[in-house]
Amino acid sequence: MMDEQAPESIFLGRYAGFVTRMVAFIVDRAIVSIIVFIMVWSTEWIVNAFEINMLLFFEGTSWQISLAVGVGLLLTITLLYDIGFWLLAGQTP
Repeated sequence: MMDEQAPESIFLGRYAGFVTRMVAFIVDRAIVSIIVFIMVWSTEWIVNAFEINMLLFFEGTSWQISLAVGVGLLLTITLLYDIGFWLLAGQTP
């Protein structure tokens, strides 16, 4: 039997601090918000182009439809983004 010991594991680098994590969180939210803005803008354009609000008897309420779609998309995408990355990688990018 040999009396060799396993080498100690050494953690190289530094862990991210509060400010770094906060900046990363803000950048993540900005990217998600831009994506949602583009999706809501596209929905608004489609509603106005094809007059879907008039077909559904919601005349003059296209901004309310866009607001509802925007809030729904923002909540859904944010939850899926966070939960998806936490489940797949154990962290958000």
